[in-house]
Amino acid sequence: MAHPDQEVSLLKLKCLRAQVDWTIEEQRDALLHQLMILFAEWSGPLPCLLEIFRPYEIDWLISEVITKKMKTIVHKNRIKGFIEFVASTGYKESLVDQHINASELRTTPIHQAQRHDIHCREDVTRELFKIYDRYDLNYTDEDGLTHFHVACRYGLVDACRNFLLLGHDPNCPAPEALDDRQRPFRGSLLHLALAHGHRRVVEWLLHAGADPTRTDARGSTCLHVACAQRDDADDTAEMLLASCGGIQHRLLIEARDASGRTALHLAADSGATHSFGTLLARGADPNALDSNGATALHAICRRGDGGMAELLFSICHQSHLQLDVRDREGKTALNYAVASGNVDLSHLLLASGADARVGMEHLPANVRRAMMQAALSVQCAGAYGLPFGWLN
Repeated sequence: MAHPDQEVSLLKLKCLRAQVDWTIEEQRDALLHQLMILFAEWSGPLPCLLEIFRPYEIDWLISEVITKKMKTIVHKNRIKGFIEFVASTGYKESLVDQHINASELRTTPIHQAQRHDIHCREDVTRELFKIYDRYDLNYTDEDGLTHFHVACRYGLVDACRNFLLLGHDPNCPAPEALDDRQRPFRGSLLHLALAHGHRRVVEWLLHAGADPTRTDARGSTCLHVACAQRDDADDTAEMLLASCGGIQHRLLIEARDASGRTALHLAADSGATHSFGTLLARGADPNALDSNGATALHAICRRGDGGMAELLFSICHQSHLQLDVRDREGKTALNYAVASGNVDLSHLLLASGADARVGMEHLPANVRRAMMQAALSVQCAGAYGLPFGWLN
């Protein structure tokens, strides 16, 4: 026997549909408004939507609830609940005739959810993948954004695996023309998964043959992307390098982005310690200069990161490190270390052979005196065991 509450809700749902002339836009809009309320208040077992609506009607309702400009916060908050309700009923595109919408060139609600300003976009997208569950087709919108891109962006492991198992290209090209809201999708599938920390998706893509040496519009390889993530405890950089061999391995380590930065520069700049150590151990050049004339040590000292500096000196012999290189501003790593206020870091550089006189002449006299005083303080503290800052 049907649940009493469901009988009332189900009867109301059927009546609402029966009263609508689908060819009249105003009536469809009114129906959507009423359904958002009904679904939010629904109790008891869920209905079978295909017994009440035609597939194209369900598709319109989903699309409209995402794209329609809601006037109130209440309505905006109900978007997620509406999509969750439809997904919970068990409605799936795969239940519909497989010959319907057989072309991959189609804009779906999954694409639309990435374009519009909706609450809980990630949660909504996950629910939409339960509904639009065909993986034999990789739906592509007019901008070149595919369902596969979206799945990689949000770390939907099952969806990504299904796309790969059904033969879709792990090197699917990046969308070429995207508006501002879709900038997060400018990159290969690997770039997207790496940028958002989805290691399991990365593993599936690499296993399927994704090329880690491909670059995005900014010239960044996947290794650049991985090393730009501060949270690198899982050492994704090691996984990427392990997937390469020979020349490809060397090219990946030495590759430069549009700003002339290697992956080592990005690891130093982001504070990705595991990745930084991995790259050095794999032969990355610590003296490589970016387009601003800066080395990785410049980036480390700019952040005042003593721990990463110690790691650099522990792996690389001091005689191999160029400590007094000036960037385009004329500053050395020591200049940045002193400016950061990390006295221990400054002492480490001085003790390793950095010249405190280099890079000071372009500064105002009062600033130069202060920096030289700080450098002297550090030198004396290291030589005589005095507390740092003893001259201040």
